[in-house]
Amino acid sequence: MTGSVLPDYSKFLGEIKLDEGDLLSVASSDTGEYSDIHVSYISDSEPLAGADLLKGYGAEYVHEVAKDGDVLFVITTEDPPTRIRVSSEVLKRKSHFYEVLLGPHYREGGILRKSGQLEKTYDDINPAAMLVVMKVVHDLAHEVPDRIELELLKDMAVIVDTCCLLEAVAAFVKKWLENAWLGNNPTPPSQDVVDWVPYVTWVFRRSPEFQHATRSIIMEQSVTVDPKYAYTPATLHNAMCKVRDNLLSKMRQLIRDHLKDLEDTRHDPVPEGRCPCPHSFMRDWKLLLQRARYPHKHKLSPAAVLTLIYEIVGRFDIAVGCGQPVCSVSIHRVLRACQQEMRYCQGIDLDGNPVRGPDPMPDMDFRAINWPYHAWVGEEGSKIGKRDLWEPQRHLLASTAASPGYGRDRTLDLYGRWLDK
Repeated sequence: MTGSVLPDYSKFLGEIKLDEGDLLSVASSDTGEYSDIHVSYISDSEPLAGADLLKGYGAEYVHEVAKDGDVLFVITTEDPPTRIRVSSEVLKRKSHFYEVLLGPHYREGGILRKSGQLEKTYDDINPAAMLVVMKVVHDLAHEVPDRIELELLKDMAVIVDTCCLLEAVAAFVKKWLENAWLGNNPTPPSQDVVDWVPYVTWVFRRSPEFQHATRSIIMEQSVTVDPKYAYTPATLHNAMCKVRDNLLSKMRQLIRDHLKDLEDTRHDPVPEGRCPCPHSFMRDWKLLLQRARYPHKHKLSPAAVLTLIYEIVGRFDIAVGCGQPVCSVSIHRVLRACQQEMRYCQGIDLDGNPVRGPDPMPDMDFRAINWPYHAWVGEEGSKIGKRDLWEPQRHLLASTAASPGYGRDRTLDLYGRWLDK
């Protein structure tokens, strides 16, 4: 054969000895800590996101967001510090957090009432993010860039989340997500992007983007590990893990059901030279099931398990060719059932509950932010469980089917549907 072909997973399945007793358990047996993403982090020496918004200003410069403002934010995260003048009345009107902080029960509120001015210092936030958020809060959104890089958007989400400013910025969230990009800073590692996007969309209460992002994480990762300095709450990481574990459990059960059908459907051995039957692939299914019981250890995500199922079914199709197996058990049934389970799994909602129906299309361009799991986001990802991995080989398989003993059944596709003759 020539052309593009799928990876040969037979070596993967053959690396361990088959343990029939190990197949009886219906639970996942992982006990260790594993991660299937190489974790790397941007060094502290990298410039803060949005640093270009602060260039050209002297050490004593004050960003007059509110010229007659009575609150001066001094942000010492970077040297020199960034100073932003804002209005306490605007802050209290648009944020419950500042309404309480600047009220009578806190020291900041007491200083403001006594002297008429307040200087508030922050040493752990992005000054550019604070400047952008404060401009929007003070109705100066026309001074905010249309395109905001993902890392800056993440830092803005931290401020919005901490200071209860969602309602004040809600009208601009859709545009920010539509125009999100990586920016000019060094490309962040995938582990950071996979953490930032769920966090940003969760803070901004953007269900379509959040659902698409979490679905792709569930499908493509074997285990969701909280990255160093994670922003996405641990409860959401745990919710994704729970949905993934349930999906993998259902896929393992479908494989067990297929093996039981084979055990219950016995017939005489297939004569040499005759068309093979699904019984010839029982060992492959058992090896896959044995590996799938340890998904963390073997880095088997739901998408990886489905790929291995495609491999087994594809090799069966090629071996059968134009012939008719003597066995009545359908090897395609387990493939279709696993695909259906993956279609039912549509991520989690903003409260961490599993979702079984597709959400509206996301406004965020996931490719523009270097999202690592493209097959699960956007219009294509919403309609199917996983793009048919054998699609590029359809013409190749059809041509080999013309040769006796090779190819696949030309009257059925991989889903068991009749093809037009």
